[in-house]
Amino acid sequence: MKKKAVTIYDIAQRLNLSPSTVSRGLRDDERINSRTKELIAATAADLNYQPNRVAAGLRGGATKTIGLIVPRINRDFFANAISGIEQVARSRGFQLIITQSSETLAAERENVAALTAARVDGILASCTLETDRMDHFVELQRRQFPLVFFDRVPEHFAAHRVIIDDAEMSYQAVRHLLDQGAAALPTWAGRIASVSTPVATLATPAPWEEVGLPLRHEYIDRDCLNEQKGYPAAARLLALSEPPDAVFTASDWTGLGITLYCKEHGVSIPEDLALVAFSNEPFTRIIEPAISSVEQFSGRMGAAAAELLFRQIDNAEPLPTERIVQTGELRVRASSRRK
Repeated sequence: MKKKAVTIYDIAQRLNLSPSTVSRGLRDDERINSRTKELIAATAADLNYQPNRVAAGLRGGATKTIGLIVPRINRDFFANAISGIEQVARSRGFQLIITQSSETLAAERENVAALTAARVDGILASCTLETDRMDHFVELQRRQFPLVFFDRVPEHFAAHRVIIDDAEMSYQAVRHLLDQGAAALPTWAGRIASVSTPVATLATPAPWEEVGLPLRHEYIDRDCLNEQKGYPAAARLLALSEPPDAVFTASDWTGLGITLYCKEHGVSIPEDLALVAFSNEPFTRIIEPAISSVEQFSGRMGAAAAELLFRQIDNAEPLPTERIVQTGELRVRASSRRK
């Protein structure tokens, strides 16, 4: 049988007091004398009483909780982002409720519904790869509900957001691959592939155009964000009549799949195929060869997103939409170092 939660009525019955007196005592109301407050506090501790934050929020207008929606909790990027968010929330006396969409739009919608039903005071979200409709978030905006996106959000959707400068970091990665290839092979044609996702900036030709290279159609894969898809992506690219000399991917996990394929098929990294990835997951430093990757400083990103959310929570009137763009850092390792 499920054990019932202790309520103020249980405390009141134990002390032969009215529930309203217990409630006031727990709130340190000046109308309750200090001796009674001490008895109430001691009894609450003895019974393991836990305040109902939602009920308190219904009375006071705030639950002192914020909600978070992430695609996957088991990624270092999101784990660090959660840590940054939680630190800011805790400093404000708020609790964080974490939900996971598992990269599905249906789960993301359910998470929004669950968090609003829990009366959270605001929501932070990173969209799924399936999120092509934003009506569940539009409804929150219509209600002027505090909402901030970080990392992933469709570019066309007007909303508060904290993102990394994907365009600049993509340019630096492609420039690095081009420079390394040119240094090793003076006649190198600069055949660099893009293994990415539909929502990533680096899926566009822009970084290649900026360094004076065409992004050939056959070198593009826009459905590849994990190890399982990285492996066959490498197989397809390396089977081309003119295989790429380098790959830039939106995910370290994709880079892991590419690396495993190369190891199993005698393709040398970086001599035959150079590689740069995104996120700087811990394994990129210990795999052989170590994978060059863009550090996104997700803890810092999460903290900035939380601060932006609290600016909305603290203001009764809607704030002008804010777009915070942070810089990353290319960590060069053996997978792309040809000099």
